[in-house]
Amino acid sequence: MFANVLLVVLLGGCDPLNAIPDRIRDEDLRGTLGSETEARAALEEKFSQPIVFWTNSGGLEGRSRVRPSKRQSEPVVKIDFKRQLVGDKELQLIGKFRQLDELELVGDFTNDGVRYLSGLSGLRKLSLYSPMMSDAGVSQFEGKALTELVLANTFITDKSVQHIATFAKLRTLNLSNCAAVTDKGIRDLLKLKNLQALWIPGTAVTDSGLEGVAQMKQLKVLGLASPSITEKGVKKLTTLRELQTLYVDGVVISPSVVRELENALPETQLLGIPRTRQ
Repeated sequence: MFANVLLVVLLGGCDPLNAIPDRIRDEDLRGTLGSETEARAALEEKFSQPIVFWTNSGGLEGRSRVRPSKRQSEPVVKIDFKRQLVGDKELQLIGKFRQLDELELVGDFTNDGVRYLSGLSGLRKLSLYSPMMSDAGVSQFEGKALTELVLANTFITDKSVQHIATFAKLRTLNLSNCAAVTDKGIRDLLKLKNLQALWIPGTAVTDSGLEGVAQMKQLKVLGLASPSITEKGVKKLTTLRELQTLYVDGVVISPSVVRELENALPETQLLGIPRTRQ
């Protein structure tokens, strides 16, 4: 299961050097985009596959031929793009949906595009996958009451993690493949007392950073994968007695250390750990 999660965040093939987004041109989208209904229609025209607009009453697929209903007139709280790629122009349209509660976006959108999402004050769950997004994009969400945040495959640094550490309600954080996030950033996350799930594979976190992780006693799910992590660092995680799942990839762990983990964390599911022979 968790191997599949990692495959999802690894979205292969995104080359930031070749991904050159169009500059945002406000005049291209001006006119009749003031309302959510008009923004919905504009989005429907942009994608080859129908997208689903969710309201509190349920989902309604774009381009639906059904008779207009109460559901169609309710505010949209979630948009399912079915992982179709979006860019800055699409983000400008998405910013019209002021009642959005949950949003997942995959594409080559930039910090300029992300700024259109800054007015979505009700966002609780946010997932952004873009090799063109960096710290300036994350700063747009400072002060939001986010409970889940995914920033996989972005160019954020420890500066962004400082912003993230202010999200007091955050319960799930996924920084997979954020290669510039270091031990310093991990230590900032100690401020998040409600954090229960942390994914940091593909970061620059080392054994030293795991000392900070080992202090997050409330964690229930933890995912690691880094050439800078050794079994010495993994051993420090035996203090996380609330862990339900520990995923470790790319770290050679001896059978003796595996047994130590199993004894210290008997209720924890250990996944991805390559066990060597003595």
